[in-house]
Amino acid sequence: RIFYSSRKTATPVESSVSSGTKTVVIGPSRPLVIIGERINPTGRKKLAASLEEGNLDLVRSEAIRQVQEGAHILDVNVGVSGIDEPRMLREAIIAIQEVTDVPLCIDSALPKALEAGLRVYKGKALVNSVNGEKHKLDQILPLVKAHNAAVIGLTMDDNGIPKKAEKRLEIARLIVDRAQQAGIPREDVIIDPLAMAISADDQAGLETIKALRLIRDELGVNQTLGLSNISFGLPERSSINAVFLAMAVLNGLTCPISDPTLWEMRRAILLTDLLLGKDEFCMHYLSASTKKSGKGKKIEMPVKEAAHGGTDLERIKEAVISGKRKLAVEYTKKALDQGADPQDIINNYLISGLNIVGEKFEKKKIFVPEMMMAAKSMQACVDLVKPLLKKGEDAMGLGTVVLGTVFGDLHDIGKNLTKLLLETSGFRVIDLGENVPAEKFLEAARENNAHIVGLSSLLTTGDPHVAETIHAIKNSDLAHKVKVICGGAALTLKFVEACGADAHARDAADGVRKIKNMLEIK
Repeated sequence: RIFYSSRKTATPVESSVSSGTKTVVIGPSRPLVIIGERINPTGRKKLAASLEEGNLDLVRSEAIRQVQEGAHILDVNVGVSGIDEPRMLREAIIAIQEVTDVPLCIDSALPKALEAGLRVYKGKALVNSVNGEKHKLDQILPLVKAHNAAVIGLTMDDNGIPKKAEKRLEIARLIVDRAQQAGIPREDVIIDPLAMAISADDQAGLETIKALRLIRDELGVNQTLGLSNISFGLPERSSINAVFLAMAVLNGLTCPISDPTLWEMRRAILLTDLLLGKDEFCMHYLSASTKKSGKGKKIEMPVKEAAHGGTDLERIKEAVISGKRKLAVEYTKKALDQGADPQDIINNYLISGLNIVGEKFEKKKIFVPEMMMAAKSMQACVDLVKPLLKKGEDAMGLGTVVLGTVFGDLHDIGKNLTKLLLETSGFRVIDLGENVPAEKFLEAARENNAHIVGLSSLLTTGDPHVAETIHAIKNSDLAHKVKVICGGAALTLKFVEACGADAHARDAADGVRKIKNMLEIK
């Protein structure tokens, strides 16, 4: 069943925690925040043994590894039977702060241990946790307030963990109310509605999802979950956890407690952000995927290197390659202010940079979003430079290209990318859009004195229309004036040559290069 509520929904809040140098903001409109779960001796014999010995080397290495794999906050739990937990938690926090700069989630059931950890913590910590039990609320909330921390509230009370979502909402409401009475604002309370094993109760997942939704709508607070609890006792646990994550995020989960070193979970988090529009230009996903595959470096690196060395003109080129539009514009303005030749900037740095991007794209070292970012960065720089060119000096007017997706095909991503690359390279582009009949290509080429007609087709069903359009052009008055290039996933070199086309483009970058070759542009 799907549950709907007629209640007015609460205004969502953003929560922030910090280390001495870094602040992490959690909110429903932001990318998911990963709370790394691995510094916890439960079920980890090696970690438990090292803590008993007072050896924190494994704690340090786990902290570093989780941050490298994408954790934004680290949960720190040192609860081992018989250990001096307040002392060990204090020492663990000091040790972790020496090797990482991410905020910490101080995790203990003992108020004395929490207090010891909070005393040595630098920044605004997240306390894990309080619940609906009266003595817990009385003990933990004053600590949280005294140290200006944020707190996780578990939806359990003296009667245990409720099965039903409505009761979990009730406990969440109590925790938020008590926190506010103690002077802790709503945004500093993160609720955990508790994921329970579906192997023991096949309705457990549904009730947790419902609880997330109810708490989000009524209280507007951020929410966390120990994701892996849901799959306990079942095979293929990572797959279950990944699907559960996506469902939970749609219902209010904003900061899951997870193991970032498990690629399947990390990928699920990245894909969830990607599909919900929280990953601008897909950059987080592309960066993590590239790192995972070992096929390339992060695209941001050249800009960082350029910031410390090289000329301002070289920095323009590196910023274009990296798709950093603001930096590219900033460096271009600076170079112009210092008297750089506008034509030199275009020919030797902007076009050169975009050529390198095209080569990377063809070799699959970068992907469509990175290519588009680079092209847009270059265009922003060209817009600055072009008004300063002397009359007749503009080498960017390279020719006119009529571009369109053939009749019967509505796909346009390849065509749009080609248009962007052509325009930033200096061509005038007449974009006819999608589903374009042969006669419209002819009319546009004739009216605009085109040098090139570019046909795009993604589907094999477009093949007859590609052939028809090429035939129409080659049997018209434009036959000796216009060259035809074809590209798209379904089109092969053999097919387009048989149809009479002048060139075949493997992709957008290849298309731009071949158009330049056909027009004998160096």
